[in-house]
Amino acid sequence: MTAGSQTNPESAPLGASEGVPDRAAWADQLDRRWAGARRAALRTIVPDHTTEATEEELLEVATAADPDAVLRRVFDNSRTLGLGFRRFHRVDLTLVDVSELLPLLSAPCAQRGFQRSSTAIEARTDRSPCSAPRCAYWREALHGLVSGLASAVYYSRVESLAGGSSRCVDLLHVEFQTEARYQGISESMQAPLVAAAEKVGRISPGASVTYLGLVDGELHFILHQPGSGCGLDLNHTLRRTIEKLLPGLVVHDASPRAVLDAH
Repeated sequence: MTAGSQTNPESAPLGASEGVPDRAAWADQLDRRWAGARRAALRTIVPDHTTEATEEELLEVATAADPDAVLRRVFDNSRTLGLGFRRFHRVDLTLVDVSELLPLLSAPCAQRGFQRSSTAIEARTDRSPCSAPRCAYWREALHGLVSGLASAVYYSRVESLAGGSSRCVDLLHVEFQTEARYQGISESMQAPLVAAAEKVGRISPGASVTYLGLVDGELHFILHQPGSGCGLDLNHTLRRTIEKLLPGLVVHDASPRAVLDAH
């Protein structure tokens, strides 16, 4: 945990120093506010629903009204809360901190705890079988919270029952494009993906595609294109080609957003 000057009596959340609250007390405060942030996200979608409704009741109604908005807003509210806690307590949580904090919260996906690698650059939880409800909702809530609490820790849902796997696996990592995020691409997908990459190369000589692998059943790729070119059109062509050759496969562009790859 990295900390600046600490004047607030609750500024050391993990309770390592004398006179500060213990880990459980800090987690309890965060958990209560996180629950409020999630409910507030749902109420932006169903503002007229009864005020006595539980989170699960709100979630059911909001999902029926606008499922995509539910995921976006619970991520945004969770991230905003995490950022607020980080600034207020003047800390930036490490991977070890986050892996020890999440099981203390009410998120069902984190209840079994995380197993850290020997180098503490990755930690994962493997739930098989998994009984956590509302898989995508909790994925986005956890993703948003972690991205707010820690500037150098990433959260990924690697596998899930909803994504077609027999288990659910969540990963905390400090390298964004770590290989641990990705599952291998099946042999049946290889030829169509090669064909899609070759089409891109014919349209824009020198362009190429790197397929990183599957994350929760969805394909991630990086599009490399020399110069400025027509990157957006080429990206669209690649996506449409893959979706045509492999119907039902969801694809994500993992290319850097700031600039086009000039290498």
